[in-house]
Amino acid sequence: MKRGVFLNLKILLVLLFVVALPFLIMLGAGLMGEFLGCAMSGASMPDGLCGTLYTILMVVGWTSIGIVPLTVGAMLLYAAGVIVFFIGSMVVAGLRRTTLSPTIKGMGISTLVILVLAGLIGGGVLAVNWVQTDYVSRCEGLPEIAATGKQNGPLALGVKVPAGSEIEAYTVLAVTPGGELIFQLDKSYRGREPSWSTDGMQLAFAAQHWQTKLSTLHFADLQGNVGPALLADQTHVGDISWSPDGTHLLFEGISDEKAGELFFIKTDDNRTLPSSGRRQLTASKGMDSDPRLSPDGRQIVYASYRNGARDIHVMDSDGSNSRRLTRHAADDINPAWSPDGRWIVFASNRNSNRAMTNVYHLYIMAADGSNQCQLTQGEPSAWEPVWSPDGQWIAYTSWLQSELYLIRPNGQDGRTLPLPVSVDAVYTVDWAQAR
Repeated sequence: MKRGVFLNLKILLVLLFVVALPFLIMLGAGLMGEFLGCAMSGASMPDGLCGTLYTILMVVGWTSIGIVPLTVGAMLLYAAGVIVFFIGSMVVAGLRRTTLSPTIKGMGISTLVILVLAGLIGGGVLAVNWVQTDYVSRCEGLPEIAATGKQNGPLALGVKVPAGSEIEAYTVLAVTPGGELIFQLDKSYRGREPSWSTDGMQLAFAAQHWQTKLSTLHFADLQGNVGPALLADQTHVGDISWSPDGTHLLFEGISDEKAGELFFIKTDDNRTLPSSGRRQLTASKGMDSDPRLSPDGRQIVYASYRNGARDIHVMDSDGSNSRRLTRHAADDINPAWSPDGRWIVFASNRNSNRAMTNVYHLYIMAADGSNQCQLTQGEPSAWEPVWSPDGQWIAYTSWLQSELYLIRPNGQDGRTLPLPVSVDAVYTVDWAQAR
């Protein structure tokens, strides 16, 4: 019997090793890249050994999409075959009044034990997820739709448009709440991450140089006229948010230590500033992103990976008194304040299919992290939400989708906003109040 048990375990371990091998290779390549200080993300492939490690990660990652399901299927077929053969052998032995082979008995019993244990573990995971979804995170009420007294102005969209060359692919559109075009920025800016000032008079956006990949920070007026760069030659500028008084911009940039951090910069300098013109707000070694200033300017909500999972945090506007609002193993990202500062909408993949972890939904919670409620359902994914100035709508995008989506804060009346020009994808959105 022992021989059958060991033989069965050897075969299953070989199949399990085949499943784990791609992940072990990617883990090794990632750790080596971390040890060498390789930049393993970005628009261009690194050189030398870092480039080789990058290639290994990409090739093995894509290959595993086919290898892992096939191997898991082979394991299930093998286990099913062993059980069928075991039961058949028992029937034959009973009819012939003979004893069952110890090898067959060992393989059959060990396979049954493994399947029972796998079922118990899987059932436990599903039970925990069910309890957490239906009890721990049970929605206690979506926000009431209260008028703010503000009028909705133009929306600014960071989009990818059809083009004959990559240099013309990215731009920023300004459209009315009805979907009519106000202006489209010159595509040579490769504009991204648009953000309206509180009074709706200026649009800040990040531009990226085609060859150097360096970013600059620009302002545009309501006619789409672009002024000189305020912040020039940065490795990265993104996730821009205005202070309520319009004197500062909060954004995500790259620190001198080559890590993504949060920064403030004054908007009234009227001159191009080097990186020294920034005031660094965090020192998390690239753990923080998606910053948004509260309507009163006193708090910043942001996403952070500092606790081992990407959760939503809030801190005072000077960078102190950081508090964690969500606690979940999934990704909680893209937080945005309601106009009255009482609610926060964010994106998360916490309740998506485990095989489709890139499917995100919108959630709403109170500003203290309570009353976390799922807002959108199904597909496509929901990203980059922003509240309308009048408080009646939430606009959001979907990864690689060519439409802009709207939904009420209570989860009702979902719809799409027709766009005035053809786009390949909508990446980010911001909503200004009317003048």
